Amino acid sequence: MISTIKVQAAIVATANTNGLTSPNTISAGQRIAVLGVTLTDPTGSTLSSLTFGCDQSILNYFTKTSSSMSLVRINGANATYAPGSGTVITGSSTSFAVSGSGSNTLTISNFTQTINATPASFFLVVTFDVGGNAPTPSPVSFSFNLSQINSTATTTITGPTYTWTNPAIVTVTGNNVPKDNGIEVNDIYYTQQGICVFGFSITVANNKALITQVALSAALSGTAAPFFSTSDVYVVENNGTDFNSGTNTPVPTTNAVGSNSSTVNLNFNTPLEFTPSSATGSITRNFFVYINFNSNFKSYPNAVSFSLNPHAVAYTEISGGSAFTAQTVNPPQSVINGYPIAFATPSIMFTGQNIVGSSGNGISRTTLTLNQTNIVLYGFSVTNTGSQTAISNIQLNMTGISPAPFSNYRVYRSTSSTFTSATAVPANLVGGTISTSTTVFKLDLTTPSTTPSETLPFNQTTYYFIMADWLTPVSAPTTFQFTYRSIALNSGATIGTSNTDGQQFSLGIPTYDWTGATNSNWNDVTNWLKNGTSTTTVPGISSSRDNVRIGYINYTNNNNLTNNNTAASITIGNLQIGRFGSNSSAASAVS
Repeated sequence: MISTIKVQAAIVATANTNGLTSPNTISAGQRIAVLGVTLTDPTGSTLSSLTFGCDQSILNYFTKTSSSMSLVRINGANATYAPGSGTVITGSSTSFAVSGSGSNTLTISNFTQTINATPASFFLVVTFDVGGNAPTPSPVSFSFNLSQINSTATTTITGPTYTWTNPAIVTVTGNNVPKDNGIEVNDIYYTQQGICVFGFSITVANNKALITQVALSAALSGTAAPFFSTSDVYVVENNGTDFNSGTNTPVPTTNAVGSNSSTVNLNFNTPLEFTPSSATGSITRNFFVYINFNSNFKSYPNAVSFSLNPHAVAYTEISGGSAFTAQTVNPPQSVINGYPIAFATPSIMFTGQNIVGSSGNGISRTTLTLNQTNIVLYGFSVTNTGSQTAISNIQLNMTGISPAPFSNYRVYRSTSSTFTSATAVPANLVGGTISTSTTVFKLDLTTPSTTPSETLPFNQTTYYFIMADWLTPVSAPTTFQFTYRSIALNSGATIGTSNTDGQQFSLGIPTYDWTGATNSNWNDVTNWLKNGTSTTTVPGISSSRDNVRIGYINYTNNNNLTNNNTAASITIGNLQIGRFGSNSSAASAVS
């Protein structure tokens, strides 16, 4: 006998089972009509809300929106529901409110329907969607009932009981033991390629599923994106569980940084199909994530570790011929943590490059002349055997001389250990600010702020040379020398030094040029110019530090060393017979 219920002394409610979904075994993602009720009111009234109960959590198994839940009206005494029939009375303005301690009461309101003597049937149609936080069914069963009309209690009308059959069970396990799975254990460094950072296996049981996305989180003292851009993250499928020994097949992905900047979403260009061998069988596939370390950053954290969170796998289940998308693995599970990978600490070796001579480093000869320009005073190299870093500043000790003789300091970089004229070009000029105190030379590469970064790549040596001009006279003969003081980097580093003392340069030492104006006698003062003017002394008599040059200017007679007095340094410039003075075939050079 069909029960008839009178509501608010006007609306009469009668159960209507015509067209409710059958059979009662359903699959995930299936859209089903779960309850029907016929309403009449001979006096006429307005329907504005219906309240339903469910013996399972509505929040777990149903999405309470107009696209997944609807009320369908079909007029007539024997109305029968069919997909696409009737009028959907719920829409974007309709309210779907879930209440109750078990989230099992659903009130649909904010709509208006006229009820009169003509029977009108209303069918509750829902999509069974376990894409929220549904636990594993075993199997789950549920039914809906009508408990209130226009917020007034009514004798309960209950729909059929439905059971979820053979849901796809998706589980994820980690493969992150370095010696077993090929996960990187060594310190990683800038430019390193093919670094295996995370391994995992996906198992699908019961029903076919398409895996669409994996969200990989990176635990850093910062965010993942600056260190590993999305284009540097790759996925491979392995026929075993060892990245180094198994066969790795690339799995194309389109990657994007997640809402949390430490998350990289790996979206598979073609969903990965998992088809169990039977309704009770399962299939497991193994994957590894590797990165190419191409991002140039000024500093790095101590370590990085990757993980998969419970929400990290998105899939579409193919069940009963229909499909639905889930955002969680099912059942929910703990975070899968990878193996921490350390960043290689920069290891810097500062080495002096200060050999004079044809087989040396291109350092200027050590006896200098006032107004001499383009003097190469010091050379050094910096070798980095760790993660790429950059120089903040370099400081050298220098001999204190007052007044300061040198000006127009500049620093050039080179790929060669020998300075040549080709080195001193604008493209090789190092930026930053050079400052000197009485005894300290400092190259600051942090000012101005627009200074290009002076990077030190992994496993590479860069050479630097300091050049200046001597334009200010010294008050007395003296020597000048650079020695290492410190180097500061944009990240912590181990720093070693080797052969850091520069050459000792002589300043203020008299320079004698041979003119041979009178004869070939070394001891005749009229044959010499001292610092460009006539002299009352000859080199090598009053001092053993005199600078002697023969062939730098035109001379008349060849030099002939006639006594044992010698100069400490004799610089042969360019002795060319017939060009710089004497045409005598007996011309000889003193060296």
